[in-house]
Amino acid sequence: MMTWLATRIQRLGAAWNGLAIAWGRDVHVVIHVAVIGWWIALGSWVGLDGMGWAILVMGFGMVLLAELLNSAIERAVDAWSPTWSMAAKDVKDMAAGAVLVAVVAVSIGACVLMWHYYVP
Repeated sequence: MMTWLATRIQRLGAAWNGLAIAWGRDVHVVIHVAVIGWWIALGSWVGLDGMGWAILVMGFGMVLLAELLNSAIERAVDAWSPTWSMAAKDVKDMAAGAVLVAVVAVSIGACVLMWHYYVP
């Protein structure tokens, strides 16, 4: 029987494995991380303060969360519906739409934030 701590460590390992799978198999995760790098560089260039960084990091988390859930949903749909169906397409399209909403919301927020700090 596993101890409480051993169980938590095993679950943490599974979570890291999930991130590694997403990084290795989903080009969109890599693209989002590259864009996050661009925002970090821009935030450094304009000299964001602590609150600005906190807002950007929450946005980064929101976009990556949406992308990871989208990837998981797409893989689950592919496993459960190996042949094409309209229902499977709709589910995958809705999951992709959630990522789009997250990206647009964060991009608008980040632009407003950058404008606030960059323009006197």
